[in-house]
Amino acid sequence: MAKPGKRFDHHYYTSDILLFYKWAYRVGKGWYGFALGNVPRVWTDVLDEFLCWLEIQCPDFEIHQIKMKLDFVRIYLGTKTDFMIPDEKIRSEISQLQNLLRLPPCPPTPVRTARKKRQIQSKKS
Repeated sequence: MAKPGKRFDHHYYTSDILLFYKWAYRVGKGWYGFALGNVPRVWTDVLDEFLCWLEIQCPDFEIHQIKMKLDFVRIYLGTKTDFMIPDEKIRSEISQLQNLLRLPPCPPTPVRTARKKRQIQSKKS
């Protein structure tokens, strides 16, 4: 049996499925849509509320991709005529949301800590 949070866990793609089910009509032709994987459930709700707000602010927006990249949520949106959303206020909101939706940094592993100690000792020698 796979450990929770692993690729074969049946909850791994829950956020992707929930968001795609509701927002599939907004995913632009040829774009990926959602690739969030195993993110906290509340992030799904935050992204859903953001997309509802965005629908009011920019009625012709389309989703290119919303994905996890380097422990951050990356949001790529455009309009039917522009590759990027032209409104600076909306782009600022997207940037702020991306900064909020990030995983905490991993603590250093014992191997990494031991390696760092050896490097410091070798520099002293």
